Amino acid sequence: MGTHGHLENMEEKAPKVGFSPPLCTLKHLSSEMTCKAPGEEFADKTTMSILNKLSSYSWDAKAVLTLAAFAMDYGDFWLLAQIHSSDQLAKSVGILKRVPAISMRPGIQKHKKAIVELNNLIKVALEVIECIFELEKLSIYGTKDVPALAPAMDRIPVDVYWAIITVVACTTQMCCLINDEDKTQELSSFAQKINFTLNLLRMQIKLCYQQIEEIEAYRKLLKLLQTPTEIMEVFKALIFAKDNVQPLIDGSINKLMPWYIVQYFSPIVGIKFIKEEWNFKNKPIVVVMNRQGKVEHPNALHMIRVWGMKAFPFTTTVEESLTNRVDGIGSIWFDLAQMFPLG
Repeated sequence: MGTHGHLENMEEKAPKVGFSPPLCTLKHLSSEMTCKAPGEEFADKTTMSILNKLSSYSWDAKAVLTLAAFAMDYGDFWLLAQIHSSDQLAKSVGILKRVPAISMRPGIQKHKKAIVELNNLIKVALEVIECIFELEKLSIYGTKDVPALAPAMDRIPVDVYWAIITVVACTTQMCCLINDEDKTQELSSFAQKINFTLNLLRMQIKLCYQQIEEIEAYRKLLKLLQTPTEIMEVFKALIFAKDNVQPLIDGSINKLMPWYIVQYFSPIVGIKFIKEEWNFKNKPIVVVMNRQGKVEHPNALHMIRVWGMKAFPFTTTVEESLTNRVDGIGSIWFDLAQMFPLG
């Protein structure tokens, strides 16, 4: 079952049949990254050179191509490591690429910690790139509707820089391990920065989704109020953004004491709706709805103050009838009530 699921996952992520990888570009990037001296200064220079070479590509493509160039060489190396003992050609090529320096037992024991650190760092860089792609997808909403997108999108070039420099540092480290050099690439500073970048991206994406959820809930509320069918559904939509909120129950202890569950529903999209659609301006209003939830009067407060229950059911039709009475007194009283509200 696990193998079947794994294969399905691989099929989903596999490139399409017609996909044509930019091999020349990947080879140039691979050449740019390999056999560089360790150190942050050299990593920065290599990263800036890569960014210049890929200047015609989008920011997310820059990061993907750099990671792909690393994966191409890294994958070849470990493929040779797996089959070199059973394939003479792979063994010969592996010797040229110094595969035994790491794949044989002494090398594995010596560099195990460094290889694990390198693998983990590449995984984090991949997650950063995936987050950048997710932000690109979310950009269809626009920064006006989703304000959190603005700082997140502005920061993408910086995020791409740290993704690329992390891959560059990992490539240098791999070269050092293969050549069994005493001086290796210190990855801790890159790990700290790329993890900070990932955490920041996750927070930004989470905030974007929260704002998108509010937008979708507001649109749903607008649609519901256009063709309401039941007043309780309208009240629920005004207060709760999500449908079918389930209570929290612990079966083992729920009988030991009385439970009172309060659903967290802030921010309430209904507040925005009431302010924008019903023009609530911090003064009391009485919006009258019928049993279907259709608004019969946008604000019957003045009518109630002037006529009381005589104005029931407080609709605009009743208001017009009362204000247009033959004696004209109703209209005068109504105008005065609006000019000098009680209370």
